[in-house]
Amino acid sequence: MSDQFFTVKISGLSEIQKKLEAMPQKVAKRAIRTALRKASIVVRDKIVSFAPWKTGFLAEHFNIKIRAFRNYLAAVSHIGPNSKVYYPANPNAGKRGGKRKSMPVIAVAQFNEFGTVKMPAQPFVRPAFAATRDKALEIITDELRKAIEAATK
Repeated sequence: MSDQFFTVKISGLSEIQKKLEAMPQKVAKRAIRTALRKASIVVRDKIVSFAPWKTGFLAEHFNIKIRAFRNYLAAVSHIGPNSKVYYPANPNAGKRGGKRKSMPVIAVAQFNEFGTVKMPAQPFVRPAFAATRDKALEIITDELRKAIEAATK
């Protein structure tokens, strides 16, 4: 698989955008958030299924955060490891005289995705996104169309 950026083509977006702008802003933002959340769940679930699975700890700690912009009808979905969760300290780490250190889940995810000097990359986020991007886009457009239809009735 190539490490290129993904290209996604959306048709009918200007039509959806105009209809969302005609709706009350609170209703339109809720529709956008709902659509993004449903699509993000599909992507997150695929990431979890592709994640390296020694203990399952990494896969259990992937979050979805939706951020809607205040003055725009736009939102962003962040799907990734929880930056505030740490692996438990390794009890074997102190046997060589070092300290027992806990490691953030986000660091372990980065090490697996991109590799290190001592470990080859085992990408799981990029392949999961590639496998689900069309489905996620379909969910977003379907959910927005449903919300527009419900608001115009």
